[in-house]
Amino acid sequence: MRLIDADALKRYIPTRMDMQDLYLPVHFKTLIDEQPTVDAVPVRCRDCKWWDNVDNIDGVNYGTCERKCTAIRKDAFLNENWFCADGERR
Repeated sequence: MRLIDADALKRYIPTRMDMQDLYLPVHFKTLIDEQPTVDAVPVRCRDCKWWDNVDNIDGVNYGTCERKCTAIRKDAFLNENWFCADGERR
């Protein structure tokens, strides 16, 4: 399965059409709208392959991220419940 930004795709389609294909963008946009959607769940740090558990404080795990995504400072000490756009399930 591959998740896409359907709204961005609908904006992109007309830019790739010739003048003789004017009816196609409407047809494609309708097809996109009719497709099933999925509920995407963010990957929490504790479930991410980049997570490195360092310490347990009062029953909560804290650690570091080996990926260093843009949302996380390089030296951050993260709670296991944190998540980011770059997470990848183990």
